[in-house]
Amino acid sequence: MLYDETADDPCAVTSKIRDRYFNGEAVTADMVKEFSDLNDERMMTQCLRTAAEQFAKHNQVYLFNFTKVRYGSPVTPGHADELQYLFTTLAFGEILPSDPDYNFSKDMVSSWVAFARDG
Repeated sequence: MLYDETADDPCAVTSKIRDRYFNGEAVTADMVKEFSDLNDERMMTQCLRTAAEQFAKHNQVYLFNFTKVRYGSPVTPGHADELQYLFTTLAFGEILPSDPDYNFSKDMVSSWVAFARDG
């Protein structure tokens, strides 16, 4: 996580990370969701917050934290996972009316269109 040379007490930081994301347990290969959450927070969320704080000194900034888990998915969403609800992609395919997430997708598209139109 690149804090060993910057943290006053790297062992304490490691302990806090293990407590927060892994319930204080040793990390195992079965902890995919937990590791995904940790990685997303470190590599995306924290960096975006820092960048947004800097941009906000000069412009209006809008942040959102996408947390919708796709029906049947075992992991929390990560970087760009909201795009599957906005566009048909090769990776995710079209969300059909029979899909449990269809109404969510329609609502999300409507929200983004309204935001683009009205600010």
